[in-house]
Amino acid sequence: MTPHPTMYSTLKSTTLFASAGDDDIAAIAPLASFRDYEEGSLLFCQDHAAETIFILVEGMVKLVSLRPDGSQITLRTVLSKEPFGALGAVRADAHYPATAEAMKRSKVIAIRSDEFRLLLLERPHLAQGLLGVITRYVREMQERFQEMVVAPVPRRIARALVRLAAQCATEAEGQKVVTLPFTRQDLAEIVGTTLYSVSRTIAEWERQGIVSTGRKRITVTNMELIKSLAQERD
Repeated sequence: MTPHPTMYSTLKSTTLFASAGDDDIAAIAPLASFRDYEEGSLLFCQDHAAETIFILVEGMVKLVSLRPDGSQITLRTVLSKEPFGALGAVRADAHYPATAEAMKRSKVIAIRSDEFRLLLLERPHLAQGLLGVITRYVREMQERFQEMVVAPVPRRIARALVRLAAQCATEAEGQKVVTLPFTRQDLAEIVGTTLYSVSRTIAEWERQGIVSTGRKRITVTNMELIKSLAQERD
């Protein structure tokens, strides 16, 4: 049976299966399904069994870790065509290390973890893509941890805005203006600091004309200056 062309082409465009052959995609496609989630919906919860692997097709998803004191930190925002919740592909007893929440209406591809593990036994070369994804995530977390230890809050906020802008940039009136669908609380969770610290920094940048804010959005109006602030050294 020929797989659905949309599913076939979407799988081929993902970071997980970019190097997979046509016969590999043909074997994966019957295991995959599209799912839609409204803004605020949870795709999975921290500590639940990792029964499904997800790949973001459209929209935006954040991965949030809950702390013992009840606060939370955003580990990362998922880019389009990136997999997440993939630990179940490695271990049958794996649990999700974070909660996944749709930040806007999102479409994903879902693949059962147990079926994907069986596929890896038949096609072990597909594990290379999975290993690359996991390695990149570990490197990102190491960089984030180092940043949280040594970088002052304003620089961390600037670096977060630069990272997030990479997936949200648009051109407006000849000047790069980036509108991010994040609140100050979202940014505090991403940076790993308090709402007060973020609000104080953003308010100062608003006075300087670097950013502007609105309901559930932060707009960077001077990306070059934000990049400069992100690259500052003590």
